[in-house]
Amino acid sequence: MRHSIDALTAFAHVADTGSFSAAARHLKKGQSSISEAIANLEVDLNVQLFDRSQRLPRLTQAGAALLAHARQVLEARARLDRLAREFSAGLEPRLTVALSDVYEWEGFETLLQGMDTRYPDIEFECMVAESHDIVSEVSSGRAHIGLLAAQPRYPADLVCERVSDGSKMGLYAAVQHPLSALPVVSGRDLAQVRELRLNTFTLSDAPIATRAQPDGVAHPGRGTPWSAPNYLMLLEMAVLGFGWAALPTWMVQRYAADTLRALPMPGWPQSLRIDAIWHGQRGLGAAGAWLLSSVLNTSAQGPAAARSNG
Repeated sequence: MRHSIDALTAFAHVADTGSFSAAARHLKKGQSSISEAIANLEVDLNVQLFDRSQRLPRLTQAGAALLAHARQVLEARARLDRLAREFSAGLEPRLTVALSDVYEWEGFETLLQGMDTRYPDIEFECMVAESHDIVSEVSSGRAHIGLLAAQPRYPADLVCERVSDGSKMGLYAAVQHPLSALPVVSGRDLAQVRELRLNTFTLSDAPIATRAQPDGVAHPGRGTPWSAPNYLMLLEMAVLGFGWAALPTWMVQRYAADTLRALPMPGWPQSLRIDAIWHGQRGLGAAGAWLLSSVLNTSAQGPAAARSNG
C-alpha cells in the first residue's frame, strides 16, 4: 500500500536516530525490514529520501522536505487513534452548555482552558439563555448542562444540584437618569419610569421584577416596557438612559461601572441561588461529567447534595 503508516514511521525514526540500525532497535524490528520499508517508500514516492553514500544515511533535500509532511500524517493518525479511543470510552463528540447571565464564576476562564487542554477535539458550544429557556434546552437534549437561577421546580426527567457560588441582582439606571439622583427609590418611583426587562420573562421569574415594588404589585411603569433577549442588551439600553433594569451585579461591575448607578432601594441588591441541571436519563459523557464536577467542586462551599425532581 502506498505511503503505509509503517513506512512513514520508519522514515521518521531513521531521520531522528541517524541510522537504520538505531531505528530498528527503537521500533523493535529487524534492520532489514526497516531498510526494505524505506526502499519501498522511495519507490512509491519516486524520490530518494536518504543519501547512502556515507557510512550513515543522510536526508536528501527532497527527503528533508517530505519529512515534515510525513510527521503531519503520523501526528494526524495518532490524534485519530486517541480520539477514537476516547469516543469508545464514553467521550461525547459534542458538548453544549446553556449558561445564564446571572451566573458568575471567577474560574470560568480557567474551566475553558481546562476543556481546551483535556478535550481539544470535541465540539464545545456555550450558549446564553435564561430560566425556562435553559430548562427547555436541557429537557429536549439541545443542551447537555444548564447553569441558571434556581427555579421552584423542574421537569421530572431533570436532575439538579445547587452551585454554592450564588449571584446577585441589582436595580440600575444610567448615572444621568433622574432615578439616580434620588436618595431612596420606591416602587412608585419605578412605576413612573420605563422598565427594561428580558423578553423571556415568565411567571416563575416574576419575583425578580415584582419584588422591586413594596406592595408586591408589578406596576406598569411609564408606557410599555422595553425588552431584550439578554441582560447585556438590557445593560446597553440602561446605559443609554431608556429606563431602569434589574441586572446581574457582576455584569455591571465589569462592563458599566462608570455609566450605571445602583438604585438605592430597600431590599436590593438581592441574592440568587444558582442550579446546575442535566438530563437524568441521557447522562453525561466524559467531558460533560468533568465540566459539571469542576463547576461544583470549585465552588467556594463545595457541592450540595444532588436531587432529582419528581
